[in-house]
Amino acid sequence: TVKLDKYEPNNLQYTVNSKNGGIVVFSEIYYPGWKATVDGQSVELGRVNYILRAVNVKPGKHIVVLDFHPTSISTTETIAYISIVILLLAIVGAGYMEWKKK
Repeated sequence: TVKLDKYEPNNLQYTVNSKNGGIVVFSEIYYPGWKATVDGQSVELGRVNYILRAVNVKPGKHIVVLDFHPTSISTTETIAYISIVILLLAIVGAGYMEWKKK
């Protein structure tokens, strides 16, 4: 059995109970950047039928977590924060130059 315990756009948590173990196929689209853990241990996230995600589990009860935090997002956030600081410095600098002229 597979039960969805927690759903957030970038984090899914499932309880998987398997008598024999095997591959669990999730009806979620595979996309690079997703990470999978089984009972807290990192595992390979597979691709099934070119589009779905899959994880291999051993017999027993397990907690499977699928997490999405690609490096491109953190890189983009860093660039955005640096740009905001530069923009604010430019605004403050322009304001100071205008104030100094008067």
